Amino acid sequence: SVDLSKFDTSKVQIFEDMFEYCSSLESVDTKYIKTDSAYDISGMFKGCSSLTSVDISSFNTENLRDISYLFFQCTELEYVNFGKIDTEFIFAMEYMLANCTSLTEVDLSNFDTPELSTIQNLFYGCTSLTDIDISNLDCSYVEVYDDLFIDLPTKGTIKFNSNKCSKIIGMIPATWDKKDEEIEENIPMGQETSRIAIQNIDWSNIHALDLYVLLNSFCGHVTILLVIVTCLHIFQNCCHSSVA
Repeated sequence: SVDLSKFDTSKVQIFEDMFEYCSSLESVDTKYIKTDSAYDISGMFKGCSSLTSVDISSFNTENLRDISYLFFQCTELEYVNFGKIDTEFIFAMEYMLANCTSLTEVDLSNFDTPELSTIQNLFYGCTSLTDIDISNLDCSYVEVYDDLFIDLPTKGTIKFNSNKCSKIIGMIPATWDKKDEEIEENIPMGQETSRIAIQNIDWSNIHALDLYVLLNSFCGHVTILLVIVTCLHIFQNCCHSSVA
């Protein structure tokens, strides 16, 4: 470990390669690292192959631009707590977690990155990684995203937002379970029901048989459409037909 308790780093702007290839470093108390003025922490823990966990949730990252190679080749790293760090101005994240061969899950759900430009090899060589959450990651302006998911396990789960990450969706391994937060957000979920209501159509030209033909086309081989009811409230009566 390293004692940083007497360090005043509040004015430091560049932390690039601060602990680069400190291969015997097992822990870092990051609460003493003040990043208030920092815009570059790239490679900060690069090659720290004995680190098993890192917590950077206390970092003030409002000025950060570059976090590339941050944990590159931290081969024993099993957990990273990113917390709710500010990623608004970050433009570079390439190789940030590349070759972190012991990581099994990565939560970047708080990363909202409207300025992001390059994320190439972000998860490259993470051979144990099976759970990725990039549901807020904004790749709208990303220009470099080569080999993003190379050498991942065959099976895994990834959460993303197709509205923000349309550029990289095709790179996700085909065998992975894909959860699109954009689709899930826009579909209201209620109680399961066996009924459906169709309203505000031209009832003078639509009849129960027409609806039967339409709705029956959505039924599978084991689904049976039993009853269609058309209610003509304007005449205060109810006409129906049933099909078994």
